Amino acid sequence: ELEKKLHAAEKARSEVVAAAEAADFRVAAAESVSKSLRAEAREAEDKLQSLENAREVDAQRVAELKQKLHAAEQAKTEVSAAVQAANFRAATAESAMKSLQAEASDAESKLKALELLRETDAQLLAELRQKLHAAEQTKVEIAPAARLADAQAAIQKSTAAAW
Repeated sequence: ELEKKLHAAEKARSEVVAAAEAADFRVAAAESVSKSLRAEAREAEDKLQSLENAREVDAQRVAELKQKLHAAEQAKTEVSAAVQAANFRAATAESAMKSLQAEASDAESKLKALELLRETDAQLLAELRQKLHAAEQTKVEIAPAARLADAQAAIQKSTAAAW
């Protein structure tokens, strides 16, 4: 009976040793899995940190792009205002140019009219000079005859008085 108990105890010890070895194996496997899971967790944390860093970089980039977009919109507004002002100035200049062209055309017409008047006046002056010259010629020719007629009239008067 002692042998049976001894045999049973040895069998139980063998089972306990086998169970302990299996438990050691499972513990080693669990530690290996735990290490692997910790490594994966570290990798996931690193990836998460990398993604967080990338998100922060992207957020900064988005903020910079928003600032640039705002600046571009502001510049577009300023350029649009400048273009409108330039168009207004161009329209004003074109209107002024048309007005000046009309004034120049009017002045040119007046100048032509004045030129015609000057030519007409020059012709009239030449005609008047010719007439004056002719009148002076006639006066020169008539003056001796008039003096002769006056002298004859005086002689007739004095002859008539003498009679």
